[in-house]
Amino acid sequence: MEFGRLKKRLHDEKKDLEGQLYQLWDEHTKQSLREATGELSAYDQHPADLASELMERDTDFALKEQKRILLAEVEDALARMEAGTYGICEQCGQVIPEDRLEAYPTARNCVGCEERSESEEQERIRPVEEEVIPFHDFSYWETEID
Repeated sequence: MEFGRLKKRLHDEKKDLEGQLYQLWDEHTKQSLREATGELSAYDQHPADLASELMERDTDFALKEQKRILLAEVEDALARMEAGTYGICEQCGQVIPEDRLEAYPTARNCVGCEERSESEEQERIRPVEEEVIPFHDFSYWETEID
């Protein structure tokens, strides 16, 4: 299978994500919270006065983290291309269909393995902590409370 078009697409996406990350980073490194709000001091302000700016910065940090994750996935796909393992399912070892790679170029698994993996995650209804915290059956305490 030839991946030239997908490789170019991944390189373009990588360049785009790096630009977005630089822009998000640049916005927050140039201005402090005090400068962004125009206040002389952040200490004498009521917390609600700074809430909008703090929420906006928090959103930007979340976006930046999402972009970092996407960039890591793109870089991993490019590394798999170089290693010759791109387009091979990491779970079953079968070839990932070209249609899937076109739709999702950073795919690591075929559709079947991905669906199984997702359904296993959805089956976990209870918090993961319950797997390590012992369960105690208190049904023997079934007494009426007046």
